[in-house]
Amino acid sequence: MSHSVERISNAVIAAFPKLTSPEQRLSLATYRLLARGTPVATQAVAAEAGMALADAARLLDSWHGVERDRHGAITAFWGLTLSTTKHRFRVPEGQLCTWCAWDTLFLPALIGASADVESTCPVTRARISLRVATTGVLSVTPQQVVLSFVVPSEADIARSVTETFCCHVHFFASRDAGEEWAATRPEILLLALEEGWEIGARKNAAQFGAALHQIA
Repeated sequence: MSHSVERISNAVIAAFPKLTSPEQRLSLATYRLLARGTPVATQAVAAEAGMALADAARLLDSWHGVERDRHGAITAFWGLTLSTTKHRFRVPEGQLCTWCAWDTLFLPALIGASADVESTCPVTRARISLRVATTGVLSVTPQQVVLSFVVPSEADIARSVTETFCCHVHFFASRDAGEEWAATRPEILLLALEEGWEIGARKNAAQFGAALHQIA
């Protein structure tokens, strides 16, 4: 692992919300239920997390990055969404999307399932395909794919993460394509997929701790 990956991981961990044990259970329950591919009622999340409905509703209402439909059911949560985006994320129980390319690398570990990912290079328009397991990236086409990344701040994550962070984070068909896109964006880093996955794994471990091992 390079020094830059450790540095980026530490910055990401510092920027993302710190979760108590009940918050960890609630977050993972929301991810798991949403991964079935349909809107999720707060009552279902509370039951899955073993929490009182009022407590679950209070926490979910206090968090940024929770989107709901007109009935109040959750349709997006911290990177995982039922809405269409350029990053398609297919898991055994449902077809979803993610807010950014990096989400596809760390979400499988949070939902406890491998995912087939499809995206498009913003420069070449080439189709990009990955299979991502809870333990790493299993396959990628084309082989030269890289990930653009920007080190987030706590303020970035706390505000509209799609506008401050996700808009910078894409898959590129090659490093040359990534460098072309990043040429006028000095804040952009280009990472190997293994580096992006490692940063996500470290973020997951710091944010969710032992709760990760309780996924059924």
